[in-house]
Amino acid sequence: MGNDIDQKVLEHPIGTSYRSIVVHEAGHSIILMISVKHGSLQVKELCDKIQKDVLDCYNITQDHITDELSRYAKESSFDFVAEGLAEFVDSKTPRRVAQKIGEIVLAYLKELR
Repeated sequence: MGNDIDQKVLEHPIGTSYRSIVVHEAGHSIILMISVKHGSLQVKELCDKIQKDVLDCYNITQDHITDELSRYAKESSFDFVAEGLAEFVDSKTPRRVAQKIGEIVLAYLKELR
């Protein structure tokens, strides 16, 4: 599929498929919902916080986001989170950054219940 080529040039996370586009876009919606329901966090602030927490957790710099997730994830913290969620949900073996993003987002969702 076309996504295989995208993965080889690190445009999209390894182990993802066309379904990842849907999950990526749904990830944006999930982050928006968390932001609205949380009340005290704006979307950019929330995504910046998640990105910082993940990068700090693994001592990763901005320069290594492409290797750790995807090239598209470097566009913004909003896309960093969405790309991580796409890999977390769609890959059978999500890498550490995607796994951590998924865990953080799930924790926010549990907190809102």
